[in-house]
Amino acid sequence: MQNFDFYQNNKSHYNDFVTQDLQNYTIAQNTIPHTHSQRNAHRMLAAIIALIIISFTAGIVVGIKFATGNTRTIIDPHTKMALNNAAQKAKTIMAPQQKPQFTKTEYPITIKIGNTFNKNGATQLAALLSKTGQRIIIAKNKERYHIFAGPYKTIDDAKKSLKIIMGQQENGNFKDVIIIKR
Repeated sequence: MQNFDFYQNNKSHYNDFVTQDLQNYTIAQNTIPHTHSQRNAHRMLAAIIALIIISFTAGIVVGIKFATGNTRTIIDPHTKMALNNAAQKAKTIMAPQQKPQFTKTEYPITIKIGNTFNKNGATQLAALLSKTGQRIIIAKNKERYHIFAGPYKTIDDAKKSLKIIMGQQENGNFKDVIIIKR
Protein backbone atom coordinates (compact mmCIF):
# COMPACT_ATOMS: atom_id res chain seq x y z
CA MET A 1 0.00 0.00 0.00
CA GLN A 2 1.17 3.48 -0.79
CA ASN A 3 0.27 6.95 0.30
CA PHE A 4 0.47 9.28 -2.68
CA ASP A 5 0.19 13.04 -2.41
CA PHE A 6 -0.26 14.15 -6.02
CA TYR A 7 -0.55 17.82 -5.14
CA GLN A 8 3.01 18.05 -3.78
CA ASN A 9 4.24 14.98 -5.65
CA ASN A 10 5.21 13.11 -2.48
CA LYS A 11 5.12 9.35 -2.34
CA SER A 12 5.45 7.91 1.11
CA HIS A 13 5.07 4.22 1.83
CA TYR A 14 3.49 2.77 4.88
CA ASN A 15 6.05 1.68 7.40
CA ASP A 16 4.73 -1.87 7.37
CA PHE A 17 5.82 -2.42 3.75
CA VAL A 18 9.30 -2.20 2.35
CA THR A 19 8.24 -2.16 -1.30
CA GLN A 20 5.34 -0.67 -3.18
CA ASP A 21 2.16 -2.70 -3.42
CA LEU A 22 1.61 -3.11 -7.16
CA GLN A 23 -1.89 -4.52 -6.75
CA ASN A 24 -3.33 -1.12 -5.88
CA TYR A 25 -2.21 0.50 -9.12
CA THR A 26 -4.91 1.07 -11.67
CA ILE A 27 -4.98 -1.80 -14.11
CA ALA A 28 -5.91 -0.82 -17.65
CA GLN A 29 -8.78 -2.90 -18.91
CA ASN A 30 -8.34 -4.60 -22.23
CA THR A 31 -10.90 -2.98 -24.44
CA ILE A 32 -12.49 -5.42 -26.79
CA PRO A 33 -13.90 -3.89 -29.97
CA HIS A 34 -17.52 -4.58 -30.77
CA THR A 35 -17.98 -7.62 -32.91
CA HIS A 36 -20.12 -7.66 -36.01
CA SER A 37 -22.96 -9.40 -34.19
CA GLN A 38 -22.87 -6.83 -31.39
CA ARG A 39 -23.14 -4.01 -33.90
CA ASN A 40 -26.05 -5.76 -35.56
CA ALA A 41 -27.70 -6.18 -32.17
CA HIS A 42 -27.25 -2.46 -31.46
CA ARG A 43 -28.76 -1.57 -34.82
CA MET A 44 -31.68 -3.92 -34.31
CA LEU A 45 -32.31 -2.54 -30.83
CA ALA A 46 -32.27 1.02 -32.20
CA ALA A 47 -34.71 0.02 -34.96
CA ILE A 48 -37.05 -1.63 -32.45
CA ILE A 49 -37.00 1.44 -30.21
CA ALA A 50 -37.68 3.69 -33.20
CA LEU A 51 -40.62 1.51 -34.24
CA ILE A 52 -42.01 1.60 -30.71
CA ILE A 53 -41.80 5.40 -30.64
CA ILE A 54 -43.42 5.69 -34.08
CA SER A 55 -46.17 3.24 -33.13
CA PHE A 56 -46.86 5.06 -29.89
CA THR A 57 -47.03 8.44 -31.65
CA ALA A 58 -49.26 7.08 -34.41
CA GLY A 59 -51.52 5.50 -31.81
CA ILE A 60 -51.93 8.82 -30.02
CA VAL A 61 -52.71 10.62 -33.28
CA VAL A 62 -55.25 7.99 -34.36
CA GLY A 63 -56.77 8.00 -30.89
CA ILE A 64 -57.15 11.77 -30.95
CA LYS A 65 -58.66 11.62 -34.42
CA PHE A 66 -61.28 9.02 -33.41
CA ALA A 67 -62.03 10.76 -30.13
CA THR A 68 -62.67 14.14 -31.75
CA GLY A 69 -64.67 12.87 -34.74
CA ASN A 70 -64.24 13.05 -38.48
CA THR A 71 -64.93 16.77 -38.84
CA ARG A 72 -61.96 18.00 -36.86
CA THR A 73 -58.54 18.03 -38.53
CA ILE A 74 -55.41 17.17 -36.57
CA ILE A 75 -53.17 19.70 -38.32
CA ASP A 76 -54.44 23.12 -39.27
CA PRO A 77 -53.92 24.17 -42.93
CA HIS A 78 -51.23 26.76 -42.12
CA THR A 79 -49.06 24.20 -40.28
CA LYS A 80 -49.64 21.62 -43.02
CA MET A 81 -48.46 24.07 -45.68
CA ALA A 82 -45.39 25.00 -43.60
CA LEU A 83 -44.49 21.31 -43.19
CA ASN A 84 -44.91 20.67 -46.92
CA ASN A 85 -42.67 23.66 -47.71
CA ALA A 86 -40.07 22.41 -45.23
CA ALA A 87 -40.14 18.96 -46.83
CA GLN A 88 -39.72 20.50 -50.29
CA LYS A 89 -36.78 22.62 -49.08
CA ALA A 90 -35.17 19.54 -47.53
CA LYS A 91 -35.49 17.69 -50.84
CA THR A 92 -33.76 20.48 -52.73
CA ILE A 93 -30.99 20.69 -50.12
CA MET A 94 -30.45 16.93 -50.05
CA ALA A 95 -30.63 16.43 -53.82
CA PRO A 96 -27.19 16.15 -55.36
CA GLN A 97 -26.26 19.28 -57.26
CA GLN A 98 -23.75 17.49 -59.41
CA LYS A 99 -23.29 18.67 -62.94
CA PRO A 100 -21.57 16.49 -65.52
CA GLN A 101 -17.82 16.66 -65.21
CA PHE A 102 -17.14 16.32 -68.92
CA THR A 103 -19.97 17.84 -70.93
CA LYS A 104 -20.32 16.99 -74.61
CA THR A 105 -20.07 20.64 -75.60
CA GLU A 106 -16.80 21.18 -73.73
CA TYR A 107 -15.29 17.76 -74.45
CA PRO A 108 -16.65 16.62 -77.83
CA ILE A 109 -13.87 14.17 -78.79
CA THR A 110 -13.14 10.64 -77.54
CA ILE A 111 -11.09 7.64 -78.66
CA LYS A 112 -12.84 4.31 -79.21
CA ILE A 113 -10.52 1.38 -78.59
CA GLY A 114 -11.43 -1.86 -80.35
CA ASN A 115 -14.94 -3.13 -80.96
CA THR A 116 -16.16 -5.14 -77.99
CA PHE A 117 -14.49 -7.08 -75.19
CA ASN A 118 -15.49 -9.50 -72.50
CA LYS A 119 -15.39 -8.30 -68.89
CA ASN A 120 -11.89 -9.64 -68.09
CA GLY A 121 -10.38 -8.35 -71.32
CA ALA A 122 -11.92 -4.93 -70.83
CA THR A 123 -10.69 -4.56 -67.24
CA GLN A 124 -7.17 -5.73 -68.13
CA LEU A 125 -6.94 -3.36 -71.08
CA ALA A 126 -8.37 -0.48 -69.03
CA ALA A 127 -5.82 -1.12 -66.28
CA LEU A 128 -3.00 -1.14 -68.82
CA LEU A 129 -4.11 2.14 -70.40
CA SER A 130 -4.78 3.79 -67.04
CA LYS A 131 -1.14 3.26 -66.11
CA THR A 132 -0.17 5.52 -69.03
CA GLY A 133 -2.21 8.36 -67.54
CA GLN A 134 -5.24 8.06 -69.80
CA ARG A 135 -8.81 8.55 -68.64
CA ILE A 136 -10.51 5.29 -69.51
CA ILE A 137 -14.25 4.68 -69.73
CA ILE A 138 -15.69 1.17 -69.84
CA ALA A 139 -19.24 1.05 -71.22
CA LYS A 140 -21.35 -2.10 -70.93
CA ASN A 141 -23.72 -3.11 -73.72
CA LYS A 142 -25.59 -6.30 -72.77
CA GLU A 143 -22.76 -8.77 -72.05
CA ARG A 144 -20.07 -7.00 -74.10
CA TYR A 145 -17.89 -4.05 -73.08
CA HIS A 146 -16.65 -1.04 -75.05
CA ILE A 147 -13.55 0.89 -74.06
CA PHE A 148 -13.10 4.62 -74.62
CA ALA A 149 -10.25 6.99 -73.80
CA GLY A 150 -10.95 10.60 -73.04
CA PRO A 151 -12.96 12.72 -73.47
CA TYR A 152 -10.86 15.51 -74.96
CA LYS A 153 -11.44 19.20 -75.69
CA THR A 154 -9.63 19.28 -79.02
CA ILE A 155 -8.66 16.86 -81.74
CA ASP A 156 -4.99 17.67 -81.06
CA ASP A 157 -5.32 16.44 -77.45
CA ALA A 158 -6.92 13.25 -78.76
CA LYS A 159 -4.10 12.73 -81.28
CA LYS A 160 -1.47 13.10 -78.53
CA SER A 161 -3.25 10.48 -76.45
CA LEU A 162 -3.66 8.24 -79.48
CA LYS A 163 0.13 8.19 -79.92
CA ILE A 164 0.56 7.17 -76.28
CA ILE A 165 -2.08 4.46 -76.64
CA MET A 166 -0.55 3.11 -79.84
CA GLY A 167 2.82 3.02 -78.06
CA GLN A 168 1.31 0.34 -75.81
CA GLN A 169 0.22 -1.78 -78.78
CA GLU A 170 2.54 -4.69 -77.97
CA ASN A 171 0.79 -5.06 -74.60
CA GLY A 172 -2.80 -5.05 -75.80
CA ASN A 173 -5.30 -5.38 -78.61
CA PHE A 174 -5.45 -2.01 -80.32
CA LYS A 175 -6.95 -2.80 -83.68
CA ASP A 176 -9.77 -0.53 -84.73
CA VAL A 177 -8.63 2.40 -82.59
CA ILE A 178 -10.39 5.52 -83.86
CA ILE A 179 -11.00 9.11 -82.81
CA ILE A 180 -14.73 9.86 -82.75
CA LYS A 181 -17.17 12.61 -81.78
CA ARG A 182 -19.28 11.93 -78.71
